[in-house]
Amino acid sequence: MKKFLSMFLKILHATLFVWVCAFYLFTLILNLGVIGFKPVFVVSNSMQNAGINKGEYQIVKKIDVEKLIKLDIIAFKRGGDIILHRIVAISGGENGERIFKTKGDNNAAPDNFTARDSDILGKYIDNDFSQFLVWVLSSEAVLYLLLIPSGLFIALECVSIFRTLTEIEKVVKEKNKTKKDEKDESVNPETHKNA
Repeated sequence: MKKFLSMFLKILHATLFVWVCAFYLFTLILNLGVIGFKPVFVVSNSMQNAGINKGEYQIVKKIDVEKLIKLDIIAFKRGGDIILHRIVAISGGENGERIFKTKGDNNAAPDNFTARDSDILGKYIDNDFSQFLVWVLSSEAVLYLLLIPSGLFIALECVSIFRTLTEIEKVVKEKNKTKKDEKDESVNPETHKNA
């Protein structure tokens, strides 16, 4: 039973380690946009009517800007900000680059700025996969998928360290007892023979 428990704890320990590493790697890859999807953080309620709420992450998919059409919701760079608004008009610009006029659904008027092809980060997607990715980035998911497994991993690591220290202490005590017995025997060999 003790061997089974020891093996179970080792497997659980390894599984938690792999899980935590995989979660970190997945969120890193997602944040870098390597897999074609990128999270954007919503900083205003201008798209609340579309279910895009301030303080949440939303997912945009990299897309060929030529495929964007009127009424698509896009994420684009404007200075140091990322804007997530709906396309209300598309026009031709210099050197064949298109210009996008956008508007937040909750705003009364279109934006007083435009976005160019080179500003576009991606098209907003709203499906089960994107909602899963949004959930993975939420504080609830971090708690369930990262903090609890990390806590269990640390607890198992502490148990492992405690067991190792106990074993070391046991070996040291046995060595000290053996040395003491050998010393006693060398000092008074007759006492040990009669005992």
